[in-house]
Amino acid sequence: MKRGLKVIYTTYANEIDEKIAAIFSENFNINPDVRDVREVTDKEIPEHNVLIGGFPCVSFSIVAQNPKRLGIKNELSGKLFFEMVRIIKEKQPKAFIAENVKDLLSANKGEAFRLIISEFEKAGYNDI
Repeated sequence: MKRGLKVIYTTYANEIDEKIAAIFSENFNINPDVRDVREVTDKEIPEHNVLIGGFPCVSFSIVAQNPKRLGIKNELSGKLFFEMVRIIKEKQPKAFIAENVKDLLSANKGEAFRLIISEFEKAGYNDI
């Protein structure tokens, strides 16, 4: 059986930090949208087959001391995974990858991970 090769390319990228966006652009030849992802409407994000995202780990890492490790109780960065949920609900890609630190599993005594998984399942993705 001969296997075909599919071309995979990035259709959209978002990175709020302009310095990181410049590095991304240099490495992947695409200019990320540098707005806060909460300001990006669903219509501005093109259709895609796979969503790959990493929400800020600062709230979940055990090295977080200033501010302290708040997990999902950090209003600024601890709830940005909801933006991934919003996008997959609207766009319904075939798959998604949500990347974070291993300490996400224990953040908020395990409550953070359970909430995140629950929200992805509510969006229709339950085969982990």
